[in-house]
Amino acid sequence: MVKQFRENIYNYKFLLYFAMMYITLDLASNIVAYREVNIGIALFPGATFIYPITYTIADIITEIYGFPTMRKVIWAGIVCDFAFSLAILGVLHLPYPANWELQPAYETVLSNLLRLNIGCAVALLVGAFANAYLISKWKIYVRGKIFWLRSLVSSALGEAVYLLIAGVISFYGVVPFDDLIKLLACNYLFKLSYNCVAVIPASIIVVLLKKYEHASEETTLNFNPFKL
Repeated sequence: MVKQFRENIYNYKFLLYFAMMYITLDLASNIVAYREVNIGIALFPGATFIYPITYTIADIITEIYGFPTMRKVIWAGIVCDFAFSLAILGVLHLPYPANWELQPAYETVLSNLLRLNIGCAVALLVGAFANAYLISKWKIYVRGKIFWLRSLVSSALGEAVYLLIAGVISFYGVVPFDDLIKLLACNYLFKLSYNCVAVIPASIIVVLLKKYEHASEETTLNFNPFKL
């Protein structure tokens, strides 16, 4: 399996870039997760405007490079999330000079980062793997066709599960309960709208990558999320 993954990295032209972009956007969404955005009567966590892109990237990776590859990317993302948060929190708790006035601001923004990552890790193990499983399993049934429909349905279901788990773990007790319900509802509606738009360029990218990457069509898969 390790040998196969190394061969994929070296043989495929764009896999590494998609994986790095997935993890980069995941980390960026963590930083702005508690930054509330108010547009009209709608209320969003800041991550709403970044994190849905990771689902588009995940759909592309799963479709072109297969479920086993996306499984590794998801686990790599979880490891990077915790390394990122522990590194930041470690520096955050180092001694600082008496005239340093921005410590409270740093603590306000970053002190809940580890809690957020725990919520996101649990949610990823369910939501992200559900998304990858559905799009890959249906790919076998329809022989690689109607990617746009598989992407829409799998993302809608995967994001619903992810949002419910991550939202409750990360935001419960941090924001008022009424705001939490509003945040989750607005977040999910925005993601559904985003998916309807993003599936168009994603479908075009998939068509192009199938020509350039020459990815093999899989007929049987081991969908165990813990098989590394």
